[in-house]
Amino acid sequence: MTASHPSRELVVNWHITEACNYHCHYCFAKWDMSAQREALHFPKRVEHIIQEIARLPAILNQQHSNQFDALRLNFVGGEAFLYAQALQHMIQTAKGLGMSVSAITNGSLLNAQWLDVIAANLDTIGFSVDSLLPEVNLQLGRSDKRGVLDLAVLGQQIDQLRQMQPNINIKLNTVVNALNYQESFHGLIEGIQPNKWKVFKMLPVLNDHHSITQSQFEHFLSQHQGFQSIMAPENNQEMVNSYLMVDPIGRFFQNSAAYGGYQYSMAIDSQPIEQCLAEIDFQPQRFAARYQSIGQYPIKVLQQVS
Repeated sequence: MTASHPSRELVVNWHITEACNYHCHYCFAKWDMSAQREALHFPKRVEHIIQEIARLPAILNQQHSNQFDALRLNFVGGEAFLYAQALQHMIQTAKGLGMSVSAITNGSLLNAQWLDVIAANLDTIGFSVDSLLPEVNLQLGRSDKRGVLDLAVLGQQIDQLRQMQPNINIKLNTVVNALNYQESFHGLIEGIQPNKWKVFKMLPVLNDHHSITQSQFEHFLSQHQGFQSIMAPENNQEMVNSYLMVDPIGRFFQNSAAYGGYQYSMAIDSQPIEQCLAEIDFQPQRFAARYQSIGQYPIKVLQQVS
């Protein structure tokens, strides 16, 4: 497959489950589902939803004069890797429709079997790492009964992945918060050498646990300016209305500030996806702007704080 320009690849983030073995205090992966079961438990629903998602580039190109020429379906949680059979069915369904596929994980469930699945099927794998310090991870809720993630083991697993699939893209996601904004990630980034590092300002959608100021966020960015070629920072304003997201029961949702939480569409498999899209405020130009800012935003930050 020929690589698409980043801003021409439409990315849809499907949060397939709320379930997670970690309990991050600022996690926004909580939805009003009124006791409905998550769609991943119903293979036919999954197939229908993914078939509808496959139509999105053509719809947005027609409605907004975009030029999307590729589609990537990104599976997120909670912790998506908790559901091995369901996730692998979703991956194969998406690939069967010609989509690129990626996933985000906290990395704690990786084993030899998962490395095989990732190497054989995913174009990109992302790992959430919010601290290099065990005591900070514990304070953030980033642990399970086995303790915190061993970053040395994660590094070894990433090396294995690259040996198995040299073309795989490795991404790191970091949420900058009150407990880590002064921390140095230099050793981690230099060791793993990700293709992309997404750096988010903690977004207080459902709570403000460990929230930070814009100046604290900019401090973190300025301390890591040497990685600006791979860094994609996002403050709270840049995250609003710029993501195309699906919740565990198959609805579009937006973290729109005007709603004080989430704005939902009807389920994608209950009506034409055009109608679902019209029920949320997704702005394709804001989506494209996020990808065009890689390697540029930190320079502007330095000018602001210098």
